Amino acid sequence: IREKMRAVHLCMADLINVTLYVSDMSLFASFNSVYCTFFKSSPASRACVELPSSSSSHRNWIKLECIGLNNSVDMKKIKKQILHVQSISEWAPACIGPYSQASCIYPIVYLAGQIGLFPPSMLLISGGIYNETELV
Repeated sequence: IREKMRAVHLCMADLINVTLYVSDMSLFASFNSVYCTFFKSSPASRACVELPSSSSSHRNWIKLECIGLNNSVDMKKIKKQILHVQSISEWAPACIGPYSQASCIYPIVYLAGQIGLFPPSMLLISGGIYNETELV
């Protein structure tokens, strides 16, 4: 990510939103361990989406979609505002890696993805997508 950002005169702090696409959600932990090393504070909002491949030749893959803001080319400075809460509660799951719950570049708000984890146990709720969605 960092090299691609540098190529367009941006740094990691300029990221607004990152969407991670994986062929298998089991790849997330490996990705997250590396991703964590790139952020000190104020990380971009982030979502992770599993898109299983229909082709057996592309079993495991990861793709990223990144949105950044380059204030040096804008006529007026646009302020990046973020909501970054790191806490453990009974009503919200703990953060899994560096991300902000929301990033705002007025008038657009980018929201982080949310998975159906039961907050006290941090385990995926049973019952499939409908129960997960209701929890989120």
